[in-house]
Amino acid sequence: MASLGESVSTTSTGLGAATARRVSALVLSAVLSAGTVAASPSSALAAEPAVVNGGGWAHAGSGPGAPGLVAPAAPVGYPVTGVDVSSNDHTGGRSIDWAGQARAGVKFAYVKATEGTGYVNPYFDSDYHAAKNQGIFVGAYHFARPDRGNPVGQADALVNNAQYANDGLTLVPFLDIEWPYAALGLPACWGLSTAQMSAWIGAFVNEVQARIGKPPMIYTNSNWWNPCTGNNATFGYLPLDVAAYTTSPPVLPAGWNRFTIWQYADGPWPGDKDAFNGSLAELAAFAGVSTVPLTPRYDSTLARTPQGDLLVYPNIHGRGVNTFGAPARVGIGWNGMEPIDAADINGDGFDDILARDGLGRLWVYFDRHGTGTSLFAPPVLVGIGWGGMNNIQLGDVTGDHRADIVARDGSGRLWLYPSAGGTGTTTFGGPALVGVGWQVMNIIRVGDLNSDGKADLVARDSSGKLWLYPRSSGVNAGTFSGPILLGVGWNLMNSISLGDVNGDGRTDLVARDNRGVLWLYPNSGGAGVYTLAGPSQLGFGWGSMTALDLGTF
Repeated sequence: MASLGESVSTTSTGLGAATARRVSALVLSAVLSAGTVAASPSSALAAEPAVVNGGGWAHAGSGPGAPGLVAPAAPVGYPVTGVDVSSNDHTGGRSIDWAGQARAGVKFAYVKATEGTGYVNPYFDSDYHAAKNQGIFVGAYHFARPDRGNPVGQADALVNNAQYANDGLTLVPFLDIEWPYAALGLPACWGLSTAQMSAWIGAFVNEVQARIGKPPMIYTNSNWWNPCTGNNATFGYLPLDVAAYTTSPPVLPAGWNRFTIWQYADGPWPGDKDAFNGSLAELAAFAGVSTVPLTPRYDSTLARTPQGDLLVYPNIHGRGVNTFGAPARVGIGWNGMEPIDAADINGDGFDDILARDGLGRLWVYFDRHGTGTSLFAPPVLVGIGWGGMNNIQLGDVTGDHRADIVARDGSGRLWLYPSAGGTGTTTFGGPALVGVGWQVMNIIRVGDLNSDGKADLVARDSSGKLWLYPRSSGVNAGTFSGPILLGVGWNLMNSISLGDVNGDGRTDLVARDNRGVLWLYPNSGGAGVYTLAGPSQLGFGWGSMTALDLGTF
């Protein structure tokens, strides 16, 4: 958890170990095509031809061009029902009453997220979270475009925008693989041979599984699957969403002997109608509900106004623009403090504030679990002579559940001041040199990005590349391993912070762009360029804040 908004002047004299590290052409290609790591939200997906009227939607039960049907009652023996929706359900500006859907007995929903590599459903975020807020199990789906090739890129587009989380309410995403919609004028099998189609599906499935740790579900119909894949039976290990608008369970595609979801009708609005093959408890298990009680912590935002007021915007456990609630003022007169950083210094589970005044004195404001201006205790002096440091960050580097200090001096040397477990000027121990040549980095943050229990370094160089320096098992010069590229194009961001925003136990990244828009890049649990998923907007109008940070207060 490191401060946002700290501007550090550097010179471009090379990256030291970072430039010595080779990045293969394959990885660079993935960086440029996948979009998971590019800081600019507007460039998250590669450009391609426009999708007409929101494109296709999960509608395979009717076959190509078949008319809509009036929904029958839920199939006998399948009481757990749901819907799947797309932008087509918002025609004419209509909105979906998710509270009403929950009252009507809807237990789960799938929302179209993406199509190809260039289309994101503009209603996905709002539908996804509005449904979740009603206690509905929710998943995302991707309308396949095999005619455009690039199955890995399409899978990445889905994962980057699906907002998949291991929170007990998220269903695995599904691949909607069916007939082309009429506007495309394409043949039923998208112009691919059965071998090409099978290979395309396999590459897509493998990429999703690699990204989220679980295989996706397949949505299809035997009338499409069997002729277009040549009766390929090798995908039967995947969960199946079978589409057939009938009153009795349908014939399954080759390879499957059981369906997970049955889309049994194409209306009435909103969405197509689904039935889960099991009980509500089994649906919860399918969503990955852990049997171990979880107590997730959601990081809130700490911000300083131009007037010097210190504000906390509480995390209300939402996502997108609903993540942070109305602010509470927790302090005044903070304009003389640079930097301001938050982390748990005393090991009580709540984040404290570390700040340096204009005289180079270092102060800690311990979180005393209050509210408003009583949230933090009066400051405790923990050090003097810190004026020569141009970057000061907090993070649990040593893994003892108390935050340490990582600081850079004017010569570009990086120092670790481990927590000493004391109080006052004995709070932190003496420094150990952990790196040189760090003057080329204009942002340095500390946080456990690889979920090993010890804080890593995240740094941006002058070219806009974002690097991860994982915590190693060594000390001094071996404290951090060599750099791993996280992304490119991050020079569009003027502040970066680390913390668990979505409560999944992994450290996410929050960044503010030059327009004052705040973006969440959730930790996908991947590695390298797949560590961070694509951005979702947290809010706008943050450009006036002179300091930003994340913490559990």
